[in-house]
Amino acid sequence: MKGSLFARLAAWLTHPSPAVTQSDQHSRASLLAAISLFVAVIGATGSLVASEMFRSRLMAMTVVVVVSYGLSRTSHHRLGALLLVLATSAMTLSSNLYVHLGGPNPTGDLLQANVWLLVPICFASIFFTRRGMVLITAGLLVGVLALTLTLFPGQARASA
Repeated sequence: MKGSLFARLAAWLTHPSPAVTQSDQHSRASLLAAISLFVAVIGATGSLVASEMFRSRLMAMTVVVVVSYGLSRTSHHRLGALLLVLATSAMTLSSNLYVHLGGPNPTGDLLQANVWLLVPICFASIFFTRRGMVLITAGLLVGVLALTLTLFPGQARASA
């Protein structure tokens, strides 16, 4: 195998199973492996320095993303993509609960914190059909609305 050590390591970490035979599926599985690995490293690193209230959520998301990474290397990579989207969505949506329980809100505005929902929407646009992306986006909007109305009824009315 030719190439630099970094290129060989990257290929080894992201190359999907031989069971993934279609070219487009092979590319998506490889991209999912790279993204999942990156998100897992960020999550694991972040959990080392996160506050106690935030750490458990971050560690749980990281575990799910590691499972997503494992699935990205198999013919079940679409399930891995769904887990990645769900884990990153849950992490952002649970930030609303974190703020409600007294955690710091660095943005100062609850709705600004939800801008991070663009990340799982972008992931969905890469790995799913347009219909799947629309369904995920609609689900996230319903989740944000439900959490905001439940946890922060005064802020929801003030921004309407």
